[in-house]
Amino acid sequence: MVSASDDIESESAHLVDLKLISNLVSYLFGSIGRHKLLFFGLFLGIFGAAVSSLFLLPKTYHVDTKLLTQRNMALALKGDNQGDDPGRSAAETVMRRDNLVAMVRQTNLLHEWYNHRAPLMRVKDFVVKAVTKPETEQQTLEWMADVLAKRMTVDTPSAGTIEIAIEWPDPNMAFRLVDAAQQNYLEARHATEITAIAEQVAILQNHAAALRTDIDTSVDAIEKLRAERLAKPVAEAPDAATKLPTAPSTMAGAPARHSTEPDPELAQLKVTIEAKQRAINDLEEFRRRRLNELNASLAEKRAMYTDNHPTIIDLRQTIASLSTESPQVQVLHADLERLQREFDEKSASAAAESRVVPVINSGGPTGAPPPLPGSIIRIEQEPADDRDPAMMYARTQLRDAMEKYSTLRAQIGTAQIDFDTAEAAFKYRYSVVDPPVLPKGPAKPKPLAVALAGLLGGLLVAIFAAVAVDLRRGRFVARWQVERALDLPILAELDLATLARHEIE
Repeated sequence: MVSASDDIESESAHLVDLKLISNLVSYLFGSIGRHKLLFFGLFLGIFGAAVSSLFLLPKTYHVDTKLLTQRNMALALKGDNQGDDPGRSAAETVMRRDNLVAMVRQTNLLHEWYNHRAPLMRVKDFVVKAVTKPETEQQTLEWMADVLAKRMTVDTPSAGTIEIAIEWPDPNMAFRLVDAAQQNYLEARHATEITAIAEQVAILQNHAAALRTDIDTSVDAIEKLRAERLAKPVAEAPDAATKLPTAPSTMAGAPARHSTEPDPELAQLKVTIEAKQRAINDLEEFRRRRLNELNASLAEKRAMYTDNHPTIIDLRQTIASLSTESPQVQVLHADLERLQREFDEKSASAAAESRVVPVINSGGPTGAPPPLPGSIIRIEQEPADDRDPAMMYARTQLRDAMEKYSTLRAQIGTAQIDFDTAEAAFKYRYSVVDPPVLPKGPAKPKPLAVALAGLLGGLLVAIFAAVAVDLRRGRFVARWQVERALDLPILAELDLATLARHEIE
């Protein structure tokens, strides 16, 4: 009686011909044995080519950094735009064309690029230079900026998080480029946020100075009217009272406004120069703090590594890059020089026309202007003892100017608090949570993956070649080939070599 398990084994035997599989495996190993030279030659050649590619072809190293931007609620409550997410414009700030070109110069990328090329890439560069005309420095700079734009990425995976990454063939340069991109971004944000508030303070101070000039003019007009009234006879007083001037500056004997007011265009230039100078001072202080941190890290690493260690070398290169002016500072210096030349030219012209030239305050915003002296306040608070239209007009002008001046002083004080708060809070608003580190190995190709691929690929190609040679010859080299071809069993086998020896004997 046949059981169910026997039926299943019988069906499985028909589905999978284990004997055929065994014959094929023996044929495969037999082909390797019959063509050993071909097999080992192909295997070693492919495996050697895979390993050699690790030294000849360019490698790619991945370096990234992550910044965390926190909303500054203290500034947002004051009505400015600092509460917005700065990550929205991170890609545009880092990948801006002039910033990429500045990074190429900042890291000396043109020189380092050709010094760390892979051997095959150096051969390619030699051939290209031989068949094409040499490029100018500007063309090479633009080309390198294009390469940098393709290999660097700026992403904001979540609100408040900025990731800057690069794929580069040199690990040290990859680290320096990401570090430079991070530093330039922080400096650009610092210049944008802090300079905006500094300009606001400077503009308010400029308006306060103009209002103080109006107050002094009104006081002079009041005192002049008093002196005229005391000097004229009583009989002429009604005639003087009927005269209604259009403005205090048009009264007889009053000082001319153009001789006491600062030139508006010069005042605006003064405001811009002050803001630029303050931005430069802030960025240089920001860079000095960064240099101090790197020098402290270098001293710490020197206690663990020798001077030839890659970490020490990389820190030295980073410190050398930061020791020079950043692209943002260079742009601000160029703008400041241009504005200063324009200010000097217009100042000479204003001096020739007897106009007041504003004084440049290189220290930037300096707080609220001083309060009005008591003598001016007493004049404004004096009761109007007559109905002289000129005196009433002068007092009205004085009162309006004093109210505006008081309001501006309060606004300047608030803006100055905003400025100081923004400076203090900047280092907390932007924090580097994942700083760039020197990569330990290439991101691609992976040495282990390449070695395994060469090993497996060499085995498969060598086995296939050995079997293909036997199949191409069309010879029967195993008993099972004859049985499958003729569908008949073999009854006996003869050893031709042994039979030939017997015949000779």
